[in-house]
Amino acid sequence: MRLTEKLLAIQRKVRGLQKKEKSTQGYAYVTSSQVLTAIREAMDEVGVILTVEVVEAETRLGAMSTRSGGAVNWTGLRLKFTWHNAEDPADTLSCMWWAEGMDNAEKAAGKALTYGEKYFLLKFFHIPTDESDPDRGDSPQGYVGVSARAGYDGKGYPTRLGTLGSWLRDSYGIEKQEVRALCTRVAEELWGAAPDDWHQLTEDQVASLAQAIEGRLAGDETI
Repeated sequence: MRLTEKLLAIQRKVRGLQKKEKSTQGYAYVTSSQVLTAIREAMDEVGVILTVEVVEAETRLGAMSTRSGGAVNWTGLRLKFTWHNAEDPADTLSCMWWAEGMDNAEKAAGKALTYGEKYFLLKFFHIPTDESDPDRGDSPQGYVGVSARAGYDGKGYPTRLGTLGSWLRDSYGIEKQEVRALCTRVAEELWGAAPDDWHQLTEDQVASLAQAIEGRLAGDETI
């Protein structure tokens, strides 16, 4: 069987994954072990191996700071994932991928690898992570607010966006400018580009953004 046929067989078997765990902010998410367990079983059945190579690494020491003043390190990795057909070593397929991780010690690179692997597998096989739209997001605890326009503050921004910024500042001591830079970088990864007008974000889009940001700070705590 050719590699592409085996990959199609894996895709057909893994139809979707349910969000069974809860993050510290109240989001439901699919764990890395959930993804790996489901796909690894299908890989073993058809005889497919996946390898990963770090092509390029970038590290920023003290990219952010914790509330207590500790340094938060950021690592970005350009990864090369390669599928191998166990029956024909010459039959391979390579894909480039980007991943990021943050940690106040030495774990930023490990978090980037874990996060990158999970999302590569989810996106490569087009695996939904709930029964409808995987980007729908779940309502995080504490995301509340009432203004003249329901769901938006007095300046017209989504209330959840302000709550997200407050959480980042209070929990991690991240300055206001750094919060905006972080939201912009993660938005670009999620949607291909940062919003032209942050006022237009929907509640679900802010929830997805918050999940992704928490994932980078916690290593593997979202979706």
